[in-house]
Amino acid sequence: MKPPATRSSPPSRSRSPTRPTTEHQTCPGDWASLQPDFIVVSRRSDGTLGASIVDPHGDHLADACAKLRARADFAEAHGASCVCIESIAKADDGSLRSLDLTEASVRDAVRSRAAR
Repeated sequence: MKPPATRSSPPSRSRSPTRPTTEHQTCPGDWASLQPDFIVVSRRSDGTLGASIVDPHGDHLADACAKLRARADFAEAHGASCVCIESIAKADDGSLRSLDLTEASVRDAVRSRAAR
């Protein structure tokens, strides 16, 4: 059996179901399903595999703050084991903006905004 061919693209990709969900962490300690749109698995420079979580989500949606806060909490607990955890949204000018939730200052800002 031949080993798989070397390629520059990630070894696997996953896409969450297309149905909308309102599930998230509704209050501290009360978790429900939180499904990112993309989980990309790639090889790190040391040869190990690592997951990147990328979730585009419109800030105009009713569940945007709760989902972002829940993703920040996940990043706090598990971010060290991920390559990156990013939330992406389209700005008013049409450009794409991303938040790197592995950064403590970003998580703090998200929690401050979600608490309002």
